[in-house]
Amino acid sequence: MGTQYVEQALNWAHAADPNAQLFYNDYNAEPVNVKSDAIYAMAQDFKNRGVPLDGVGFQLHIDLSFDDPTTLASFANNLQRFAALGLDLHITELDIRLPDSSAASFNAQAKLYARSLQSVYSSQRASCFRPGDLPTSIRGFRAPIRDGVGRCRGTRITKRSQPISVC
Repeated sequence: MGTQYVEQALNWAHAADPNAQLFYNDYNAEPVNVKSDAIYAMAQDFKNRGVPLDGVGFQLHIDLSFDDPTTLASFANNLQRFAALGLDLHITELDIRLPDSSAASFNAQAKLYARSLQSVYSSQRASCFRPGDLPTSIRGFRAPIRDGVGRCRGTRITKRSQPISVC
């Protein structure tokens, strides 16, 4: 079936509401990889053929291994290439899994939230959550939320429901 079903869904959605912003949203496509290459090829094809596609959403379900200069640079480059197509980019979810509940892990998580969002905010076409949005589908998380002026605010809830500042 390929990308035909996505194209058809976008066309139907556009026919139902020509003013709606239409996004393709997926996970595990943050850095440049086989999956992000396929999504990029689809988006490029859609843009070239006039298929209604306004943007791409990225679900960042990551762990601390993402905090690597090569991975973070690949993520930033990936966002830039999608933005170059004229697409808006949304970080639709952001959660960082931890190996344990130590202070070191929470500190590493906070730093990775900041580093990940720096890549997002470096692109004029990218945005993160809006106040009131549910930033992740993973239970127990409240990920950083952009406050409208580029700053990050948010918490991660521990098992004891004690908020820990991450940004």
